[in-house]
Amino acid sequence: MKVAIAGMGAIGRKIAKALDDGIPGMALEAVAVGNPQKAGEFLTGLKRPPRVLALNALAQHADIVIESAPAAFFARAGRACAPSR
Repeated sequence: MKVAIAGMGAIGRKIAKALDDGIPGMALEAVAVGNPQKAGEFLTGLKRPPRVLALNALAQHADIVIESAPAAFFARAGRACAPSR
């Protein structure tokens, strides 16, 4: 299962690290971050760094999107990742 993460704060980083360390059947494919420069050092330290994409592109590159952005961005993340109706 391809996984994307919206947000690379403390929770997003823990999830990314767990996926990078290996969870059977799951792979971290992409992330969306508020500050790519700040997240870059952490992401390049992973064994398999994911692509950094715009928030609205995550759902196109993953089977599941995990939202771990700050509360102020929750609604925006949901709208960006939900399929159009």
